[in-house]
Amino acid sequence: MSPRSLPASAWIGLLLRRGLFLLIGGIVAVPYVMLVFWVGQVFSAPEIGPATYVLTLAIALAGILIPGSVSVLRALERTAVRDLLGVDIAEPVARTSASDVMRGGVWFYLHVVCGALFLFVLAFALPTAIAALLGLFPFAPNSATEISRVVFPGLSTGEGMVLTLLITTIAIALLVVVFWLLPRGAMPLLGPSAANRVLAAERETAELARRNQLARELHDSVGHALTITTLQAAAAQRMLASNPEGAERALLAIEETGRSALSDLDYALGILRAEPKRDDVADRRSPQLTLRALDRLLADTRSAGLRIDDDVDPGIAELPGAMSREAYRIVQESLTNILRHAGAVAAAVRIAIADEALRIEISNPMPVLLAPGEGDPPGRSLRRSGGRGLPGLAERVAVLGGSLQAGEVDGTWRVAVVLPMKGLL
Repeated sequence: MSPRSLPASAWIGLLLRRGLFLLIGGIVAVPYVMLVFWVGQVFSAPEIGPATYVLTLAIALAGILIPGSVSVLRALERTAVRDLLGVDIAEPVARTSASDVMRGGVWFYLHVVCGALFLFVLAFALPTAIAALLGLFPFAPNSATEISRVVFPGLSTGEGMVLTLLITTIAIALLVVVFWLLPRGAMPLLGPSAANRVLAAERETAELARRNQLARELHDSVGHALTITTLQAAAAQRMLASNPEGAERALLAIEETGRSALSDLDYALGILRAEPKRDDVADRRSPQLTLRALDRLLADTRSAGLRIDDDVDPGIAELPGAMSREAYRIVQESLTNILRHAGAVAAAVRIAIADEALRIEISNPMPVLLAPGEGDPPGRSLRRSGGRGLPGLAERVAVLGGSLQAGEVDGTWRVAVVLPMKGLL
């Protein structure tokens, strides 16, 4: 909301906050004024040697320049700007550079100077101008004379009063400008530098990538386990009375799938907590599921009712770890999608290494669409579910610089992935 559109109460609060900000700067300016007076007295004293001049200048420069370079003062200035001026300034994400120190120092001295102007108007110029104006009226005939004698010795009463009003008017005009322009200078002087903004963007990107990785791990691994468990539980319920042995096998599959899901969940939580990636920790916490575990994945999926015809190149055992892990997740998510949206249908899994690329193709026939009013068919649900399966697959494929095609072709749902392998084998 712009200041022009603020209600009267908000205007008062705005003026009070900015006035308090300037008052803080004015209080900080008092020692500087005393330092200037001290230097003036030293330099005006008789019989001062060169060593005293140098020492006085050194003390004065140290007292003036050092506070502006202190990081604590810059942090306090950022807090004051956020709370009193209403400017949202982000904290730096990297070590302070020389440019940050210089810009922060400029802001600190600007705050001090503007605060000194505020105190001058509040404590001297405005009361003096009011007293001078009172001299124009019969009930205070001596006020203007006293002001002229004390403030402007050597000037006539009229000249002193005119000069007083002129100085006060200029000071108030400058103060009004300061009131409205000071917040505009806070961001360029106290805000993060260009290098800091780039680093902040890189960290934000890394954090987003970590969160997306977590989402993929949870969706692909735990989601697959929950799908298998749900189908196995339904099968066990159906077979409990007529086929106890089959129900027992289904329950055993649920137990094994649950254990695997716990391991995957532990790995995902490790990503969420951003634990140190030491070798021993990584080896202990990461499931490290690759295409070497493909046979187990296919067996678990078959136990859930999916009929799979697989044709797998034996060379996949030699794939690098990163590609093998992502390829495993791609196959896992594709099979989970079939179970979730098409049910216990026939599926084909083809994995081959050809033309310096890993080629994965998974397909299943689309279910027969039901007549209107008979429910939402699985095939239609697959195409419009708006789930996270295909976006997750696309992210995994993009990480490895591959390509993904997914869609219906002649009544068959087909997922085709090509992952380049040039120079990997």
